[in-house]
Amino acid sequence: MIRGERAIDHNVINVRCSSLVNRVVRLPISRMPRFLFHIVFDRARVGTSSLGSRTRLKVLSTETIEDNRKFFAAEEEIPQCAITMGIGTILEAKRILLLASGSSKAAAIAKAIEGPLTASVTASALQIHSDVTFIVDREAGAQLKQQEYYQRVLEMTAILTPERL
Repeated sequence: MIRGERAIDHNVINVRCSSLVNRVVRLPISRMPRFLFHIVFDRARVGTSSLGSRTRLKVLSTETIEDNRKFFAAEEEIPQCAITMGIGTILEAKRILLLASGSSKAAAIAKAIEGPLTASVTASALQIHSDVTFIVDREAGAQLKQQEYYQRVLEMTAILTPERL
């Protein structure tokens, strides 16, 4: 065991993750919490996950730990693991809204929307969801090849089904 590391009972974590998901799924839509998830990661840094992955404990990469160091005081321990909602769990949502801004997200957004469905780009699984909306700024959408088409879809949606906006 590494200094400062605590023993983790993975069975307890898995039961708690499942319990949380089950409680949220049973809520009426009016009481459904709004969740924000960061699912467009640089896969080379955090590895891949199964497209059917569930909410679970995930070991953080060294790079992710270092990136998060700024959020902790010098004397605080930086978490080595996190509870993550797997894409399989996310895909069970009735409606998904993905927000992205900035040029640092451009490659990931292009891969998620226009690339192949792959575990290497977790957000690409959103392509198979029946009700997903991507809202991206110009910088985040800069690498999309079909920008003109997406703008036309937005304009036509405003005319034909404005309640969707």
